[in-house]
Amino acid sequence: MKVVEVDPDLDEHIASIDADEPRSPGVHLSSVIKLIETTQGRLKGRDDLDDANSGKWKPYRVVGFLIERVFRELLKLLGLVKMGEICLDGIYMTPDYLDAQRWQLHEFKCTWRSWTGDIEDFWSWLTQVKGYCKALGILEAQITVLFVNGNYKPRVPMIKAFHITFEQWELDENWAMILNWARSLQTMEDNNGREL
Repeated sequence: MKVVEVDPDLDEHIASIDADEPRSPGVHLSSVIKLIETTQGRLKGRDDLDDANSGKWKPYRVVGFLIERVFRELLKLLGLVKMGEICLDGIYMTPDYLDAQRWQLHEFKCTWRSWTGDIEDFWSWLTQVKGYCKALGILEAQITVLFVNGNYKPRVPMIKAFHITFEQWELDENWAMILNWARSLQTMEDNNGREL
């Protein structure tokens, strides 16, 4: 028997998944959040947002897309509506699902990061969800997370769900921060002639 390891060559398949939701040109909420985290040093030691190997497929990304596909089919049964791209103040974003009966946002995450015991340790998720809620004019959200490695004690997958009710001032304050950073991002893009 002869065994040779080969590249899984999933780039084309990932590209076709990405093509399902084309992005509008301009500033995107995810890019603003990444700029904030990079500038503030929040990404040290994290390679799940690293673009250095953007030509290679990333297993965490594939798993994330697969999990969302599974949830998409299940959530159709619950009457949740898949959101399309929305825009507020020139910033584009793509929330996951809306429960139109309860007027509540539903976001799904899949991560290899460790569950720390506190959802507030996941600043980028909360910042993103606050932005979505602001744009949709709603105060309630549910975040459901698959922690692939649980809390690493032991490494057992766990799913956590969090219902969050925001105050309007929290959404407004968050959005003011996003707008300030978006101006910085736009200036950088204009100077570099490319999108970050």
